[in-house]
Amino acid sequence: MGMSVRPWVLALKIAAAKERRLMESRNRATKQLGEGEEEDDLSQWVKKSRGMEATKKEEEKRKAEEMARRMTEQDEDAESDEAGAYTRSR
Repeated sequence: MGMSVRPWVLALKIAAAKERRLMESRNRATKQLGEGEEEDDLSQWVKKSRGMEATKKEEEKRKAEEMARRMTEQDEDAESDEAGAYTRSR
């Protein structure tokens, strides 16, 4: 006589195998660590980082030039005020 397999036990085994296949297919579709285009990601990060750094330097340079322009204008105004005060006092 053969062993009788319970139908619910067989159904559980089939469900477990189906779930395992589904998980494996999901894992295959997902890039794992160490796979893929690391060099591209790294080069893109470096390019972005350098671009941000260059933008920051340009902004700082622009602010410094603006500050220098304002200082020059203030100096010119102060000199003209002093010259006007000097000529009025004589």
